[in-house]
Amino acid sequence: MEEVNLHLTDLRQFHVYSDPTRDFRHHSVEVAHTAKSFQLPIAGDDAAKAFVVKLEDIPWSELAFDHFQVLKDYIECRNGNQSLAMPKP
Repeated sequence: MEEVNLHLTDLRQFHVYSDPTRDFRHHSVEVAHTAKSFQLPIAGDDAAKAFVVKLEDIPWSELAFDHFQVLKDYIECRNGNQSLAMPKP
C-alpha cells in the first residue's frame, strides 16, 4: 500500500530468495509474494513510478539483482511447476 497504493487480495508467500551473491552490496533476503488487485498502481512514498507490464513485455535485461529469476520462477509455477511455490502451512 505504501509503495504503489494498491489494495491487495489473496496475498500469498511465493518463495524466498537468499543467494549471498544476489546483491553485490550485502547479503539480503527477498521474500516474494503473489496477490490480486483490481486497480492500477500509483507511485507513492519513495517509488518514482508504478505501472503494469504484460508478462510478454518484461524488459528482462533491465531487471536488477536476481529479479529475472523471481519472475521466471513465477511464470514457470503459473504454467504448472508447483514445486517452486512455498507449501501451504
